[in-house]
Amino acid sequence: MPQAQEALKRRINDLLDLAQNACQFYLLSPAINARAVFILVDDLCELMMKSQLEEAAKVRQKAFRALVHQNNFLMGDAHKLALKQFLRREITEAQFRSDVGAASSTRATELNSYLSQSGDVRDWSEDKGEGFKSFEEVAQEVKDLYPHDFPAQWDPKLGIHVT
Repeated sequence: MPQAQEALKRRINDLLDLAQNACQFYLLSPAINARAVFILVDDLCELMMKSQLEEAAKVRQKAFRALVHQNNFLMGDAHKLALKQFLRREITEAQFRSDVGAASSTRATELNSYLSQSGDVRDWSEDKGEGFKSFEEVAQEVKDLYPHDFPAQWDPKLGIHVT
C-alpha cells in the first residue's frame, strides 16, 4: 500500500478510535467526564480538518503529476526523485526548479504554468517552520478550501456567525 494511503488509513482509524473513546469515557460518568469529552471532540474536529487538507493536497498532487507526465516535463529518474522530494517538503521549490532545469528559461515558464494550474502541490503540513499552525489557522485553511460550505460571516476565531 502506498505511503499516502497508509497515512490516510491511520488517520481514519485514529478518528474512529477517538470518537469511540469519547463515547465510552462519557458513558462511564457523564457528570464528571463532560469536559474531558469536550476536549476529545475538539481533537476529533481538528483531526478531521487536517485530514480534509491532506486529501485536498493529494488531489492537487495527482493533477500536477498528470500535467507534468503528459507533457514529458520530467526527464529521467533524477527529475522524478526531485518531484517526490518536493512534494514531501524535503527540498525547497528553488531546489526543485534547479534539479529539473527550470530555474530560468522556457522550462521555468512551463513549470510556473503547471504550478498555477494545480495550486500548492506539496504535502499539507501543520508545521510553519517556526512552529505549528494554530487551530484558527487550520480552520481558516479549511474555510478557504471549501468557501461554499461556510457563510461569509463565519468567524473561525469566535466560532460563531457575526453580522
